[in-house]
Amino acid sequence: KIDLYRLAFAVIGTAIIGLVGVILGPPLWGIAQLLFGAWCLGVDTVGLAHESQGLVRSKQDRFNRAHKALTLGIGFITMALYAIPILQLLAPMAVTTGAAELSAWLSTQPTTQT
Repeated sequence: KIDLYRLAFAVIGTAIIGLVGVILGPPLWGIAQLLFGAWCLGVDTVGLAHESQGLVRSKQDRFNRAHKALTLGIGFITMALYAIPILQLLAPMAVTTGAAELSAWLSTQPTTQT
């Protein structure tokens, strides 16, 4: 099943970041692309765990916004593992398992309202 929402988000985000690169220059474009790529990888990886738990996309998005550090961290770890040739074979299983464990652990933690 293709998730057109996430695909459109990635395509539009990449186009906007491309325009930022033309206007603000290559260093800021590189940083923006790194952050956006990590965010997309994190959302996709954590989304696999959420879909197996039966969460709908609106709840997945709410979870990702509430736990931005988790989503970006998993995205950066995924990018780092994919950059090492031998680890590319093991990275999808390891990262998806880690994301599932972290999201399950966070969903059992008590929430604090401030």
